[in-house]
Amino acid sequence: MAKKLPATDVVVVGLGWAGSIIAKELADEGLRVMGFERGAWRDTASDFNIASVTDELRYVQRQELMLRTRQNTCTLRNKPSETALPMRTWGSFHPGNGTGGAGNHWAGITFRFQPEEFRLKSHLTERYGSQAIEGLTLQDWGTTWEEMEPHYDAFDRVAASPARPAISAARSSRAATRSKGRARGNTPTRRPSRPTRQRCSPKRRATWATNRSRCPPHWPPRATPTSTV
Repeated sequence: MAKKLPATDVVVVGLGWAGSIIAKELADEGLRVMGFERGAWRDTASDFNIASVTDELRYVQRQELMLRTRQNTCTLRNKPSETALPMRTWGSFHPGNGTGGAGNHWAGITFRFQPEEFRLKSHLTERYGSQAIEGLTLQDWGTTWEEMEPHYDAFDRVAASPARPAISAARSSRAATRSKGRARGNTPTRRPSRPTRQRCSPKRRATWATNRSRCPPHWPPRATPTSTV
């Protein structure tokens, strides 16, 4: 017998990257949102604790975080005359499975277009001349870095992308030019509050090999920038 659930404003089917962000945005606007996800619920304590996160059999061989090919079959052919056959194993393409989708196994890096990439045809024409790009199917994107930057920043905060704040544009025009195209502002991921190598005495560094709670030889790790340089 079908079970009738309470009425809601929005139903989101699939809570991967896109569905989760859509659900959050709608909930932030005050709507009542219900989400459906066919995959497993992911719990930090049981799925990503330090004892099991390095389980090669579980995650590398059996690919527990990945979508099963039988769940969402992808077919492939190399030319129109061939019969498209289903993929049985994933290669470099690893769609995520479960709550969070591919957000459970991504590298934590969000690359950004540089300002000139949004107007690539115009930029190359101005720099090298129209003859240099003759025959190339290039075009501008129709948007600009200034228009896209707030959306980059919003996603970085939702995804907790680690980043270093860019140089303030108020310092100088040269600094402003250098910082354009990089992440601005603070991101949710904070650098751990632990002693750096410079502040660690030789005795404390020597104990690192036997006591992992003390200062490591290279701490803290450098944050990964959210943009290419």
